[in-house]
Amino acid sequence: MKRFFTQFKSLRLAALTGIAATATFSQAQAQIVNGGFEQWTSLLTMQDPTGWNSSNLLALFSGDSASVTKSRDAHWGQYAAKLTPRYSSLGDDTLPAILIGQFPITSRPAGLRFMYKFKPGTGDSAIVSAELYKGSTDSSENLVGELTWIYGGTNNTYTPGQANFEYYDSRTPDTLVVTIIVGQEEGSRESSTFLIDDITTTSFPASVRKADPVTINVYPNPGNGVFMLEGMAPGKALAKVYDLNGRLVRNAEVNNSRIDLNGMQAGCYLLQVETEGELFSGRLIISE
Repeated sequence: MKRFFTQFKSLRLAALTGIAATATFSQAQAQIVNGGFEQWTSLLTMQDPTGWNSSNLLALFSGDSASVTKSRDAHWGQYAAKLTPRYSSLGDDTLPAILIGQFPITSRPAGLRFMYKFKPGTGDSAIVSAELYKGSTDSSENLVGELTWIYGGTNNTYTPGQANFEYYDSRTPDTLVVTIIVGQEEGSRESSTFLIDDITTTSFPASVRKADPVTINVYPNPGNGVFMLEGMAPGKALAKVYDLNGRLVRNAEVNNSRIDLNGMQAGCYLLQVETEGELFSGRLIISE
C-alpha cells in the first residue's frame, strides 16, 4: 500500500495544480461544479468529468485501462461517474480508482450529499472525503474543516449518502476539495464497481423556513419548455432555474402550477419555487 499512497500523493498534487490552471470558476457559492457528471472532457484516449481530475492520469502514462469512466447508469440525467480499480503495470498491482475536484466556496456548508451504487470486491471500500481550506491547500494550517464517508457494503440500487463537516475554527473557507477513492485492498483485481451521481453540498437549516424543500412532480418530463408542477397551490410564485453546475440561469413565474421555459437550451435543470415561506424543488429536462 505504501507504493499506492506515494502515487496517490503525486496524482493529487498534479490534479489540484491542473484544476487551478485550467478550470473556470463561475459559481462563487457552496456549489460543486458538474456534480451531476453530465459534462466530460477528453483526456487523450480517455475522458474525465469536466472540472475534475482522476487516476486516469496514471493510466495514460502506464498504458492501462481507465479507472474512471462515463456511465449511462445514472441516478438522474444522462451520466454518472463509474469508478473501478484497475491493474497498473507501473507497480504490477491493482490500484484504487480516484476522482478529485477542487471548487471555490464562500460559505460554511453543513456537509455533502450524493447518490451511489456499490458492488465491492473482497475487502474493498468506497471513500468520499472533503476538505475545506482558507488559503492554500498545501498547508494543514489552512484547513478549516473536513469530512469522511466510508462504505463497504453492497447497494444495487441508487442510495443516498451523506456526511457532515467537522469544523476546526470559525473561518469561512474559500476552497472545497472533494476526493473519491474506491478499492483499498491490494489484489482486488478490478472486482469493485462504484457509481456516484448528484454530489451537492448541504446547508445548515434556515430558521425562516418552515421545513426542508418539498419535492414536486414535474410533467411532462422531458418536455419542450412548458411544464406543470404537481402539488403546487393555485396562484402565482417565483421560480429559480439552475443548471447542473449550480448556476442560476433563469427566473420564471409559476402561474397556476404552469411554468413556461421556452427559449432555454436543451438540457437538465434544477428548479426551486418558494411560496408563502414553503420551498419546493424539482428537476426537469428540456428536450431538443
